[in-house]
Amino acid sequence: MRAACAHRARTPTVMLPGMTDTPLLTVAALARRLSLPPSWLAEEAEAGRIPSLLIGRRRRYDLATVQRVLLDRAGKVPPARKAVRHGR
Repeated sequence: MRAACAHRARTPTVMLPGMTDTPLLTVAALARRLSLPPSWLAEEAEAGRIPSLLIGRRRRYDLATVQRVLLDRAGKVPPARKAVRHGR
């Protein structure tokens, strides 16, 4: 049976603006990585205060994007990359 499945084409990955190329996480996985309650993260996502992607009835989260938003909300901006000036 495995040989029959091997020929299937992979589903293309959809990248949204601002999202990284890391896998999307469930609320439980995100909560473990951030050491925050899953219920709080789910409430924040439903209220639109942290970014999430609704796939059917399930929400998925990009770790780096959520971390940036939470740091911004806390007033702690992560170190910025050096700006590159063009034309000068």
